[in-house]
Amino acid sequence: MDAIVNETGCEYGIEATLSFGEVDLASQTIEIHLENSASVSGFQFLLSSADSVDFVDVYGGSAEENGFTVELGGNNIVLGFSLSATEIPTGSDVLTIVEFDGYSQAEICLSEGVITSGYEDAQYFDVSYGDCISLYSKGDVNMDGVLDVLDIVTIVNIIFETIDPDDYQIWAADYNSDGDINIMDIVQIVNAIFSDDVIIEGCMDDPACNYDESANVDDGSCEYFDECGVCGGDGSSCENSICDGLTEVELWGVTYDIGSTTSISLQDHNLTGSIPPEIGCLTNLTGLNLSNNQITGEIPSEMGQLTSLTYLNLRGNQLTGEIPSEIGNLTNLTQLLLYNNQLSGEIPYKMGNLINLDILWLFSNQLTGEIPPEVCDLIESNNLNIDGILLGNNLINTCD
Repeated sequence: MDAIVNETGCEYGIEATLSFGEVDLASQTIEIHLENSASVSGFQFLLSSADSVDFVDVYGGSAEENGFTVELGGNNIVLGFSLSATEIPTGSDVLTIVEFDGYSQAEICLSEGVITSGYEDAQYFDVSYGDCISLYSKGDVNMDGVLDVLDIVTIVNIIFETIDPDDYQIWAADYNSDGDINIMDIVQIVNAIFSDDVIIEGCMDDPACNYDESANVDDGSCEYFDECGVCGGDGSSCENSICDGLTEVELWGVTYDIGSTTSISLQDHNLTGSIPPEIGCLTNLTGLNLSNNQITGEIPSEMGQLTSLTYLNLRGNQLTGEIPSEIGNLTNLTQLLLYNNQLSGEIPYKMGNLINLDILWLFSNQLTGEIPPEVCDLIESNNLNIDGILLGNNLINTCD
């Protein structure tokens, strides 16, 4: 983490938290809140949402008050900087206000924040985020946050054409999203009122990287990992990777052609050192076996680029650190063997994406924490042996 020095000469990390503030659904504005432990010379962050919500403008807040230029790009990145080298002071305040258009039940989240302090010796903040938010609810025609008889009365008036509904009322009255406002919407809202059941729109395709297990209506928002391991990406983010210009990769003194190598078996070869990140360039690999060696260090995140892998065996080494979440990109895996290492930390929830697994062996490591619900679902649906995960670790079994 970058650090700055206080008046006593001690270094301390600089931290910032981006979160959502007040949301005005009528005027369709959202406050973006910033809490920062040092002055801010520049910032950027990504607003992510379903396609049905468009972010159209950004203005106001402490950024504007301190002379910042704030721009909203077509890729939903908000960028703020000062051409006069001013800074936003330390504190907690509304950073800026985002205006949006459209209606959706999908979540809106803040991510990919980059915030700097200073100019001559600029420092990066360690950025964290508040919770994602949902804006609207189907059926809540009067926008009071509750499904009740008042909403039904309004829908009846829409059907009888005794009122002229606005765009929001048309969207909210179409409870089942079939394009028509009729008795079916009323019946389903009545059922929701009495059963405490509501329509939740979201991605319902398990392999999607934004799969929403709570959704009961697919809203067409499903996104998938690109070859760079980016959810919903177009492959552009890895153009300037360590693989650029490479036609072959050297691993432990052996050269492998990137285009033609489909399998590597180096088990029991007395291999030492760490796994080179360039291994992620061998994107045609379907099998990788590095078991029973003396390999140290962490599993490189670049391993998540090997999306053609069906078999990955790293057992019996001295691997340390956490299991990288990018392993969840390897959705073609049928066998994942990481046991008999020194891996620590929690099991990444994205491992729940590995829907083709027949074998998942993580035993005899130093894993801690609860088994994520996504992984529990995978264990149940694929009939995986949970002892192959629990034994020799300090995990909490939440799958019962």
